[in-house]
Amino acid sequence: MSKQKIMDRIKVDIDKRGRSVITVMGGQTYSVGEALAGREDIILTTPLQPELCTTLINDACQGLRDGTISGQKTDKVIKGFDVWLLPCSDELTAEYISAGAEFYLTQTDTPIEVRYLQLVLPDSNGKYPWEQGYDTKFTQPLLCRPPAH
Repeated sequence: MSKQKIMDRIKVDIDKRGRSVITVMGGQTYSVGEALAGREDIILTTPLQPELCTTLINDACQGLRDGTISGQKTDKVIKGFDVWLLPCSDELTAEYISAGAEFYLTQTDTPIEVRYLQLVLPDSNGKYPWEQGYDTKFTQPLLCRPPAH
């Protein structure tokens, strides 16, 4: 798909739903468009099924938008599991969000401050990547700092 077609698709999605959700090879999925309304976009770095990742991103974005999700740890994205929404490092995030960065740079009239939150999922034992005993087979590169304990 050409770069312009990707930009056009993102714009159509944002016009219809307020955001576009992009899954790229390597397993990361992220939103584009929330920054247009002054909110954080969300990135998920776990290689799950693209449809599932899109649903998780959309649910998290909508929860932040309507106020049902606040704070960093929430059980409102996946029923029965807590997930974390943690601020990303701009430097680490940049390599994962190329189409989103391109959209914000070329398709908006004024500069937009773009911030990402990483949606961090637990492994099947409820452990997070920063906890001892985390199952490293559940690949999830961190683009954020672990929460303070």
